[in-house]
Amino acid sequence: MVRKALVVGINRYPDLTNNQGKCQHLKYAAADADAIARLLREYGQFEVEILPVKEDHETFAIDQKGLVNAKVFKDKIFDLFQADGKTTALLFFAGHGLVDPSYGKEKGYFGTSDTDLDRDKWGVEFDFLADQMGSSNIPEQIVWLNCCHSGQLTEAIFQKFHNLTTETSVNRAFIAACRGSEIANAVDGHGVLTHLLLEVLKPERYGIGKDINSIDVEMGVETEFNNHPNFPTYTQRPVYFHSGRPIKFWQGKSTSYINTQKLNEEAESKENFTPDPLCRRVWGRDDLVTEIISALKSPEELSIFCLSGGPGYGKTEAAKAIAKAVLKQNSFDGVLWVTARDTELVETKISNNQRSESLTWDKFVEEIAIQLRCPNSENSVRQYLKEKKRLIVLDNAETSDYEGILANIVKILNDSRMLLTSRVKNNTRFVKLLPIEGLDYISSKNLLLEEAKYKEIPALMQATEKQLHRIHELSCGAPLALHFVVGLVKDEDAIDPVLSALEQASGEVEVFYKFTLETAWRRISEASQRVLHIIGELNAGITESEILQGWGQLGWPEARKELNRWYLIAETRDVKDEKRYDLHPWVRASVRSGLVEKWEPSLEEMKRLSQWKFGIN
Repeated sequence: MVRKALVVGINRYPDLTNNQGKCQHLKYAAADADAIARLLREYGQFEVEILPVKEDHETFAIDQKGLVNAKVFKDKIFDLFQADGKTTALLFFAGHGLVDPSYGKEKGYFGTSDTDLDRDKWGVEFDFLADQMGSSNIPEQIVWLNCCHSGQLTEAIFQKFHNLTTETSVNRAFIAACRGSEIANAVDGHGVLTHLLLEVLKPERYGIGKDINSIDVEMGVETEFNNHPNFPTYTQRPVYFHSGRPIKFWQGKSTSYINTQKLNEEAESKENFTPDPLCRRVWGRDDLVTEIISALKSPEELSIFCLSGGPGYGKTEAAKAIAKAVLKQNSFDGVLWVTARDTELVETKISNNQRSESLTWDKFVEEIAIQLRCPNSENSVRQYLKEKKRLIVLDNAETSDYEGILANIVKILNDSRMLLTSRVKNNTRFVKLLPIEGLDYISSKNLLLEEAKYKEIPALMQATEKQLHRIHELSCGAPLALHFVVGLVKDEDAIDPVLSALEQASGEVEVFYKFTLETAWRRISEASQRVLHIIGELNAGITESEILQGWGQLGWPEARKELNRWYLIAETRDVKDEKRYDLHPWVRASVRSGLVEKWEPSLEEMKRLSQWKFGIN
């Protein structure tokens, strides 16, 4: 096994000047490269080449004042990814990242020491690296970029590789310090990404025998970034790309999970009634989540915020991400969550055992009092909210008497804050409206192709840009609609027939939903239809064991696969690691309202439903 790493850290840029003619040298790029190189050598069994290297060949250290020109850097990139005999190739770059906006198309560059914009010398194109990776036969390819505008490479990488996601022989992992339009920052003598990598790659962070892989690193970088008291306020956000299988780095060395236990204890010490997420990943909402968290923490902002948008636009999932993040950042002492009308699963507990006609102020106070473990009175809730700063989330607010609730809650919030999710825009003067719109094209495309890879759908993995653009337009970028498209394409095993059929929706997202749900209903089995109705009646979903114990087999294994394929059920695990199945609120409402064929349960089925819903024997 040969593992080769090229680690580059450029401080010196004698010909790159600002408007005042001052050279744009860097302070920390060389230190970043030096630290990463030592880590790779010590733990990863990498053969590490560093640039610029000191003249003294007996000393393995980077030259803080050395120069690296574009020709040398390109040659080294070519050698890294094109030379035979390696199983792993890793590139780390710290230095200037540049964007040339000329001729109407932005192009990203690695800044090298001979960069001179006055002479139109930009350095090495990001596209050059993408080309070398795309034509390389090396089975494991890793790139870490700690430079401004490094997210520009994401698009280049994505375009090169999204049609190659069926490859099993090439595994790739890419992390950029920031998005294409952003500047990379530094902290404590290192760039932010280097700081994060040095933390998450520590063997002491993981238990003995645990293989640290590229997915662990990606997740660790994201978690540490969100947990840091300052990073989420920076004008940068790490960007990730991976394809194929996870790439192993080295094994953990910790004899205990003290840090993990400490984090768990801290999380458990806070009130957290946030429902479980219903999707594996929330796409395209990083900016929105960051904006809302910043507003929630600001003493100059209003106390109540309303996240407003149409059905299936991901309001609830975004609110869950916000709730989890503010707890990790220690911005609030707890999260209280109330869902209007429909109940939700919170870990292994169901928040309410039946639907209420409307959530009033009195019922709202009762629910908050239960979560606070205080007497059921407005004065008690007021006192508890005064003692600690909490975030209160009212989900599906439009189904409640929210005007009465808001008129009362604003008087007792103190330092606490409230976040609503609602299909209805709330224009009350003491509520700040935060519209949630459809995903942008890149996020829509990422979602579609990631799901295509996860569900193994060649027709979607090989989609053209034109087809992906049309899906984005027809779905209005609504995450639920995009997931429905994935189910349709998998069933058809082709894109064009799906696009032709979806044209009937004419860009109206609820018409789109209705069309796809009715299509799915006609094509799924009778067993799947029965399961869908059963789960639709059980407000907080149902566990697999409950299905098997209470309803028999019902053709369950096949029904589960079929409903998952159509994205009609959401599959999660509770804190006991037991699988639980639930429906998106729009799907549940549609099933209950009779949008699809009515279901008449038998007497025995009615009895079982009553036992689950209301505890009636």
